[in-house]
Order: sequence, then structure tokens, then C-alpha cells
Amino acid sequence: MKVLFNCVGIKPLLFKKGGAIQKLVSYQVQNLKNDHEITVVGQMAEPIKGVKLVECKKTPSVTTIPDFFLNGILDFLKIWKIDADLIISTHQRNFLPSLIYSWIKKKPMIAWETDHDFWVPPFNWAKKTYYKYIRKAPCIVTVSEVQKQRIIDQGVDPKKVHVVLNAIDIRKFTPGKREKHGEYILYVAKFAERKNQLLLLDVFKSVSDINPDVKLCLVGPKSGAFTSRSSKGSPYYQKCIKFIKSNGLENKVKIVENLDDEALIELYQNASLFVFPSYEEAFGMTLLEAMACGCCCLVNKLGTSLELIGDAGISVDVNNKNAFVGKIEAILKDEILRKRYEILARQRAVKIFDSRVASREFAAIFEKVRS
Repeated sequence: MKVLFNCVGIKPLLFKKGGAIQKLVSYQVQNLKNDHEITVVGQMAEPIKGVKLVECKKTPSVTTIPDFFLNGILDFLKIWKIDADLIISTHQRNFLPSLIYSWIKKKPMIAWETDHDFWVPPFNWAKKTYYKYIRKAPCIVTVSEVQKQRIIDQGVDPKKVHVVLNAIDIRKFTPGKREKHGEYILYVAKFAERKNQLLLLDVFKSVSDINPDVKLCLVGPKSGAFTSRSSKGSPYYQKCIKFIKSNGLENKVKIVENLDDEALIELYQNASLFVFPSYEEAFGMTLLEAMACGCCCLVNKLGTSLELIGDAGISVDVNNKNAFVGKIEAILKDEILRKRYEILARQRAVKIFDSRVASREFAAIFEKVRS
């Protein structure tokens, strides 16, 4: 089958410092290329053998209704000559041209809802316009049951919506031989309010007062987005820095912005604990990466995080500061408990979130949509 992946507007595939969406699409393009003739419209950091690239470096905006339609038409002109049996939109930014391609070429389409932002408040006119047109897509693939329900709540036919859980390369993200670098708590996320670094810093201060040897490592772009080209810290990032300095945590909190996967995996492998206090997620890719690397994980009692972690990690209401501090302390003190959840996390990642399993699910959807 000739499959066209519309990747306009997402970071280059195989880019080693990318975010969740770029990684997710990269895995599937690599896995599916052996059984399908794949063309990618967008960017790739390095060539993928057997995959044709139609380069498009433009990053469209869909923040307003005029942007939504204008960029949709311009992007359609980039892809309309490509011959494909199936087209997949990989983001809301490239949905409209993919839909137009499907209508004009009379080819099936899959709208892959990799980004959750369009399905949560505030519900502006751009989003409402998007909901109107996404209902016309013959097939929608989303990344979690929670996200599926959000889509259905906006009037999409439940029969059209399929869940293919986010997945990673479990052969790459693996446990390693733990080195003795001292205890540190790890959190990997862009600096944005919903990611909740400021609350974590407040909790860590209390943990540090009890256990002076423990450190905190925060990894993520200070601009607030993995796709941002800005080197300027977001207002939220500045709030975090101010908190660190005003509470004398400069020697206990390490912030790392740009890490490739190899360096990131090493951090996962050697962390005493991975915390995931986010207020809002469609899935949580870095949590999955930590699990695959055999890291003990503590998550917020959030629907998507609980769906991902299952019984392979520990949960807490992060708004209850005493409970949050208590959970961290208990985990750091109990090596047997940590070892148990390190094993369970890896087992769950291997069993459910292998990217090859997701690829088989996609292949089945391909055939269903085509028929």
C-alpha cells in the first residue's frame, strides 16, 4: 500500500532532541516502511532507507480560522500531485490539506490525533471549526482512552475513533547498570504551567529539608515548547528560576535543556525516582520512556497517567503537598519498594507499549479503512 504521512508542521523525523509527537511518528514510519511504500511530506533529520521525502520546512499556524483555511490550501498544493492509497495527517496543523487530498483524490484518510491541545479548554472558534471538519474524517486514531472520550464529547462518531496507544522503541529505551551518582529525582517536560514544575520545586524544597543529599534534575526546553526556535525562557520558566534562587536551591536543582536520546536514557537509568506531576496530558511520553528504562515512577492521580502506569507505579494527589512529600520520602527510603516498581515498570512497557505492537495495530486499521 502507498501511504502518505503528512508531517508538515511537526519537528523533523529522527531529530534526536524532539518531543513526543516527532518521536511517535518517527517510530511508525520506520516500522511500517518494510510492508508499505511510504512517502513523508515534511522534514527528516536523517534519511530513512526505503522512505521517500517531499521536503516542506514550513510550519503553518492554525490559531485562527483564516490561518486554518489559508495554510490548509497552501499545504494541499504541496501534496496534491503525490500518488497514495492512503493519507495520514499527523497533527491538527496538517489535517485540512490531508482532508482535501482525501476528498479530491477519493482516497481514504486517517486523522492521527497526536496532540491533545485542541481537545481541552479554552474552546475558541478555531477549535470549534476544527471539530466541524474532523467529524468528516473517515477514521480517527488517538493515543489514549481519555483522549478518545474528549473527541467523542465534541460530537465525533465513536465508531470512527480508534485508540492506538503511544509507543516507543523498547530496544533503545532499556534499563542500564545503575551508577553511583548520588540520589536524584528526575522530571522531563517542557516548562509550561500544566507540566507543574513550580509545584514540584515547592515539594522538593520540603524533601530537601528532610534529606539534604537528594537532588532534583529538570529536563526540558525553557521556551515552553520542543518545537520552539526561541532560546528565551518562558514567563513560567522565569518563575521557576526565581523560586530556585529565592529558596537557596541553586546547588540542589539542575536544569538541562538540550539532551539527545542517549544522554536522556542515561538520566532515566540512574534516577532514584521519576516524578510526573503534570495537570494535563493526552498520554505522557516521557513517563513511558522512564518506565521502559526501569525507573520507579510516581505520578499525579490524572486519568491519562493512571491509564499509562497501571499497577506498575505509584500515584498521589499532587495538590496534597504533605502526601506528595510523604510519598517521595517513603520511596527514597525503601530500596526494596523501588526495585519492585523498577521491574514492574519495565515489564509493563515491554508488554503494552512496544512500538512494533502499535505498528501492527496501525496496519490493521490501514486495511480496514482501505476496504
